[in-house]
Amino acid sequence: MKPVALLVLGALAVAACQGAGKVCTTDYDCAGEGADMVCLSGRCGVALVRPPVANDVDAGIPTASVLELNGILAAPGIPLQIAPAPVATSPKFYLRKSSGNSPICWYGVFVADPAAAGQPNNGLLLVSKGNMQAINSDPNLGGAGRTSCPDPQSYTPGVGGGIPDNIQVGDQLVAYGQLAPYCDYYDTSAGQCAADPFPEFQVDPSIQTIYGTTVTGQATAPAPLVVDPSAISDESATAIQYAGELVQVQNVTVSNPNAGYGDMVLEQGQLWLSPLTSAVVIPAQQGEAIASLTGVLHYQFQHWLLRPRTQADVCLAAPCP
Repeated sequence: MKPVALLVLGALAVAACQGAGKVCTTDYDCAGEGADMVCLSGRCGVALVRPPVANDVDAGIPTASVLELNGILAAPGIPLQIAPAPVATSPKFYLRKSSGNSPICWYGVFVADPAAAGQPNNGLLLVSKGNMQAINSDPNLGGAGRTSCPDPQSYTPGVGGGIPDNIQVGDQLVAYGQLAPYCDYYDTSAGQCAADPFPEFQVDPSIQTIYGTTVTGQATAPAPLVVDPSAISDESATAIQYAGELVQVQNVTVSNPNAGYGDMVLEQGQLWLSPLTSAVVIPAQQGEAIASLTGVLHYQFQHWLLRPRTQADVCLAAPCP
């Protein structure tokens, strides 16, 4: 079952328009030539628009969708809307920044299909660049030469972008964007981005003006799916089934409480643990047993990470909520 299906809303090429633009071999060659420009019979031309049609855009790649964007934009794709309307399973959070003296700040929010709660392959990460004009103009952040990005939960003016700053768990969303390959920092340096099979969903308005996320109401957020920690660790071939999904592990033991950057490692399957925001604290020592941990599974920096969203996701001793 594909719980987070995609619906094509953008313009599709249905007729040729020769002589309309520069020579091209792919639609990517027409990027920046104008709205709805695609490669038609060797020339960039305007595609005709037809009514929305269902389209299995992610055939051949894992149905679970995850991960981050590190400032390297993929080739422009067809504008899509997530359908059915997803519900947020996390608040908006700081994802990472691109490198350089003027880093681009990227933010994300995890979503799921509430009707498919309790099933694998029910997670997706929406990503967007922050409002860089607002961020760069704030002297408290170091201006354009800063070395870090603001957390949307504590940055009063708001960081903007394609994801509302005040988005909360249970918000029903309308999301327009494009599915694109995941591109980790290490893959970037190795030139492997195009070959990476992981998808992500970009809702960054700087790519297309129609892209973005809107809160339309409230829904019942799906309960976490209880999984064996070894099934979602780096050593597991099944972790991709739970990518971007809200999961829970129970009765685990800490093997490394100080793995760096605030991360921990759990003994069972060597599952990495990394709070989604700095507001979440896990006061555990080596060898300590933890009754229950809930979070979203996220692949970043070459590790599968279980990412608790709030302090309520951490239950050190039974009985747990």
